[in-house]
Amino acid sequence: MAVSDNHSSLYSYYRAIGCITNHVPYAIQVKGGEHFIITSIGRTFHVYNSSKLQLIFEGPELPSDVECLAVNSDLIFVSCSKEIFSFNRTEKRLTFVGHSERIHFLVTFGEFLLSIDEGSNIKIWFIDNAEVYTEIQFNNQELRVTCALHPNAYLNKILLGSQQGMLQLWNIRTNKLVYTFKGWSSPVLTIVQAPAVDIVAIGLANGSCIVHNLKLDVSLMKFKQDWGPTISISFRTDGVPIMATSSPSGCISFWNLSEGTSSSVLRNAHLGLCKVDFVTSQPLLISGGADNALKIWIFDKQDESARLLKYRSGHSSPPCKVRSYGDSNQLLISSDTTGSLRIFSTTNDAYLHELSKGDGIKRNIKSGSVTASQITAFASDSTKEKEWDNIVSCHLGRAVAQTWNFRSKSIGKHCLHPPKDQLEINNFTTATAVTITTCGNFAIIGQSSGYVNKFNMQSGLYRGSYGNPKAHASSVQCVLSDSCNHLLVTGSTDKTLQSWNLHDRNRRSLVTFNAPISMGIIHKESSIVAVACEDFACYVVDIEIMRVIRSFSDYQNCITDLALSFDSRWLITSSVDGSIKTWDIPSARLIDTFCVESPVTSLCFSPAGDFLITAHADMIGLCLWSSKIIFSPKPFVTLSSAAAKFDEEASAIDSINCYGNDAGNGKESRRLITLAQLSHTHWKNLTNLEVIRQHNKPKEQDTTIKKTPFFLGLWKSSNDSNLSKPEEFNTSISKLETNSTHRISHSSLHEILSQYPKTRKSADSLRIMKSLGPSALDFEIRMLGPDAGGSCNLLKNFMLLCEDILQTKSDYEIVQSYLLLFLQVHMKIITENQSLHNQAKYLLDTINQSWLTTAKLLNENLCLVSYCKNLVL
Repeated sequence: MAVSDNHSSLYSYYRAIGCITNHVPYAIQVKGGEHFIITSIGRTFHVYNSSKLQLIFEGPELPSDVECLAVNSDLIFVSCSKEIFSFNRTEKRLTFVGHSERIHFLVTFGEFLLSIDEGSNIKIWFIDNAEVYTEIQFNNQELRVTCALHPNAYLNKILLGSQQGMLQLWNIRTNKLVYTFKGWSSPVLTIVQAPAVDIVAIGLANGSCIVHNLKLDVSLMKFKQDWGPTISISFRTDGVPIMATSSPSGCISFWNLSEGTSSSVLRNAHLGLCKVDFVTSQPLLISGGADNALKIWIFDKQDESARLLKYRSGHSSPPCKVRSYGDSNQLLISSDTTGSLRIFSTTNDAYLHELSKGDGIKRNIKSGSVTASQITAFASDSTKEKEWDNIVSCHLGRAVAQTWNFRSKSIGKHCLHPPKDQLEINNFTTATAVTITTCGNFAIIGQSSGYVNKFNMQSGLYRGSYGNPKAHASSVQCVLSDSCNHLLVTGSTDKTLQSWNLHDRNRRSLVTFNAPISMGIIHKESSIVAVACEDFACYVVDIEIMRVIRSFSDYQNCITDLALSFDSRWLITSSVDGSIKTWDIPSARLIDTFCVESPVTSLCFSPAGDFLITAHADMIGLCLWSSKIIFSPKPFVTLSSAAAKFDEEASAIDSINCYGNDAGNGKESRRLITLAQLSHTHWKNLTNLEVIRQHNKPKEQDTTIKKTPFFLGLWKSSNDSNLSKPEEFNTSISKLETNSTHRISHSSLHEILSQYPKTRKSADSLRIMKSLGPSALDFEIRMLGPDAGGSCNLLKNFMLLCEDILQTKSDYEIVQSYLLLFLQVHMKIITENQSLHNQAKYLLDTINQSWLTTAKLLNENLCLVSYCKNLVL
């Protein structure tokens, strides 16, 4: 694993994606008729089902890399250096400790676990309690044990293979040698039990496979493959006499045991060391190799050859570039040195695809496209993914760029050729940088010769070049476009960063640096570009004004990649020394740094900012780092500030007076306008309550009385007696109105408003109105009028209350909302009454004065923001 012990204060290692298997041979566990495949992934292991190759679960992280795997019907055994751990699914059970050297082989039989270390020390353990049953020590000079097998029906016997080529049969109960097989003068690499008793298959380092009878010590058959040593053997058990062997080159050979001849060969089934196993009683073969791939083959052809049924694979070599796809917060695109593009998901492990290039290679041979070469740069855009190709890649040593189609997961239709007059005489021109415009219609490609060309993505046709005759004097290292399709930014090793009009291809401005530019990245929403130079420094440029607004120089080694956070506040950089640093752009400070064991070759942020994705030099997967700020917000301090200064800053923050405190009535606090800090549902819809009631009013039911059938009589007086009389109904209504009027006349708001000119306690009145809901507040304001039991004095006192609150410059938004509702309800009475009309004039003057203060503060802040944006630091 590429993660070290130097923890970050901003990021926490989450997991790795794209890792399927490695060079350690997998193991197969059978439970309830289902075959589960256990693979090694660095310091942990994965468990897949064989039906769909889905990841069932991932084991815990172990102290060191996994060396060997073994299983029985219930447990998984994992060896790490000198220790062995047993697991029931992901639950750790026992630890087997006792070896003094690295363990290189594990096998289970019955109630025992057999382990062999580099010193040829064999230990046989009880699985239930991790105690040693017996131990056999060999001298490597005489017999270096390489593998072991418990032959079927051989009670208490184990068969040992050696580097010297001989085999020995031992009795583990008596700890004595039973028989020695002279061997075949070649190291024994594997021993496998055949379906028949007494018969085993032996794989040798010279490529031979011997089918041997142990009871008679007679070799029944001998096969030899031309692909290298025989490292894995398996027998088909569904009634067809086929044996499969594999080699470190990735080729799989099939042998017909009834005829003693070769049946078929799967060339390049894997790109490295592989193991094979037939599924019990099924025509299926499972293979896994060091190329990070698991494959299942089926034998359903007439010639008994195999075809690929399903597979699950990742990068076979370490990724060299990774970027997020479009606005998706889950999808990633990465490339490696083999020229492949792969799509990963941060949430769904089953969503793992390689963009196919089978038909494209044949179709593009004549045009000179070699997609098998390393991808040095690529760009993608999801805007037009349903219409045409939307990915473009640049390849090492090639001037031609290749298009890819994300929707069909395959190579595209076009090869983007630069004009012939732009190619150098020595044919050393290569495509070095690429971008796709936000509209998805054009691809802009930078060349090592300094040309920047524009191509149409739909037709693949050349649409012109930037500059006269070329954009830069030397190699173009970055090509970036903004979100509005107005600007194009190019950086080069000629130390210049230039901005162009995207459509008319005219240059707008340029910025010159002290060292050649090596790479660049853009945050389209904020029009910020970050570039790295060969003097180990990073610069942040505002492309709207083409000025350097920040510079960071703290590296002693080359910078490998850059990334900007989703809100453009952070710049993340990586270096060949394994360090990852995070810079805060507004404060121009280093806020976090940590190191990893393997240098980072590429990194990017997810669009939502919840994950940082890194690719490493010696790791075939991608590492996900969760953002602690997103999942658990915590304040952070800059690494450049001293610990003593932090206490001073904290005390300074504490000394700032907050609104509502008695100490906050100073000169500066009185200039500020404060809000009520209430939910917007309290005041936003006060004037629209009637519309909301009408919208939420239930539909009326059909009250039409159906005609009574002729054979039924009318209701009798007995039923009518239950109905209330009109006199009783009117009496109840009058009582209700009396109680309601009595309750309204004694409401706390009415009482405070009636005494307000004497007390002038605006805080009490405001507190009561804040405690009321929107409907209750609407009711109280309507009840202030003379027609609803109030009086003109209450209306005048309410306007006086609002005037006093506005003069305190507090609760600004809710007072405005209360006044709007008040004027809508009582405007007619205010215009007819001269006293209310005069009070409304005073209130208007107060509102105008408070708004002038608010507008002045807003303008001051806008000017300050504009000044800081254009300030050159």
